[in-house]
Amino acid sequence: MLDLELNEEQQLLKDSTDRFVDRDYPFDARRKACASDDGFSREVWKRFADLGWLSIGMPEDLGGFGGARETAVVMESIGRGVVVEPFLATVVLAGQAIALAGSENQKAELLPAIMSGDLMVSFAHSEPRSRYDIAHVATRAEESGDGWVLSGQKGLVLNGGTADRFVVSARTNGG
Repeated sequence: MLDLELNEEQQLLKDSTDRFVDRDYPFDARRKACASDDGFSREVWKRFADLGWLSIGMPEDLGGFGGARETAVVMESIGRGVVVEPFLATVVLAGQAIALAGSENQKAELLPAIMSGDLMVSFAHSEPRSRYDIAHVATRAEESGDGWVLSGQKGLVLNGGTADRFVVSARTNGG
């Protein structure tokens, strides 16, 4: 049987996120953040970093901690609180893609910057014809000199308008 009880550390994380949402993130603050050019508050984002939330699910050797349960605990609280900062786009989608599939150099460069709140990354995967089926991704990546050339189109890129960088799904010559 699956144990769904939170351990002591997970319960402390839940209490911390619930307390933040209930006490430090009033509806007027969300409304003001949504009306800003970014659509969220960069000050609140930095606070997430200070609280350690941007390190959840990241490799421990780079300063991260936790995994899927800790991510779920934070997502539940910020979902309940209608938090508008790009936690899902940057930490869960793009951050995890880098943590699981990035090169060692990419992990060392990008993940600490995400965890500190200095870098926002969006995951560009959805395409008009593929939706979420990786078998139908049509965007291509071809090596060119010391870089890559991308060709194709992506649909919705969550928080793409405020991203500093993008993780882009694409096919190479190898498929």
